[in-house]
Amino acid sequence: MNTFFSVDGQTVCESCGNKILAEKKKTAAPPSQVYRLADPTVCGKCAFDTGGVVLPQIAGLHVCPKCQDLIRNRPFPIWVKGALAFLLFLAVFAQVRNAPYFLGYIRYSQAVKAFERGDLAQAAEYSDLATRALPGDLTLQMLRAFYRGIYLYSEDRTGDALREFESYQKLNPQDESIRFWIFVCRSSRAFETGDYAAMERWAQEAIRSEPDNPRAQGILASAYSCRFASGGGEEYREKALAAFRTYEAAETDPADRAEFEMRLRHRMTTREIIDRKEFLRRFPNGWTEGPSQ
Repeated sequence: MNTFFSVDGQTVCESCGNKILAEKKKTAAPPSQVYRLADPTVCGKCAFDTGGVVLPQIAGLHVCPKCQDLIRNRPFPIWVKGALAFLLFLAVFAQVRNAPYFLGYIRYSQAVKAFERGDLAQAAEYSDLATRALPGDLTLQMLRAFYRGIYLYSEDRTGDALREFESYQKLNPQDESIRFWIFVCRSSRAFETGDYAAMERWAQEAIRSEPDNPRAQGILASAYSCRFASGGGEEYREKALAAFRTYEAAETDPADRAEFEMRLRHRMTTREIIDRKEFLRRFPNGWTEGPSQ
């Protein structure tokens, strides 16, 4: 029956149906209603005849079990599978190719956040890891040099800090602000070598670079106190106190102000020059002018 058609309600074979439609075209009659008659015992896809057993339907089509499975679980064409495999390969390749950029950005963000919360050691470490992830990135190289420089200076490793700041300056010579840290480090290095005239000179350069920075005023006061303690005249003592007053007005941390004043007065009273670490070791409870403690 799958080879028969209904043409305007008449059951005809394909050949007869074509003749009826051809005659209608000649007479300009209204279009005919034509549809195939389906035999429920014959597979509408492969024409398998069950010999009388009614086949189940899928979307109105009677199909045998074999064709049912093919319709319900139709395999993808090879070209679709190949295209999907290629797209998956591109996705994996892109992830692998961009992995250093993702890691570099993550480490960069961690470094910035650590620096903002004052964790200089973590900021230096994360900036170093970011540079390792993307060794050719100029921004990350500058970040690493600056953060490591600040961290090393905080650890009193002024020589190493100076090298980092000078490295930053080579990477970004347009940034004038780095000159302040270079001058501060050179002044601190001069203190370590006992060249107090050079210490004073570099402190003056730091002040010219950033006049309102209390750190530079503090270093200048320290330089004058060293020159006085090492045999200089009373004028250096007066200069040290004047520089300290300028520092005192700019420094916002009262604990830092109190500690610095104590170390400054100890140096000018005893004429003994020791660094901060040694001072805190000797006088963990502070120092006051008077009988030896």
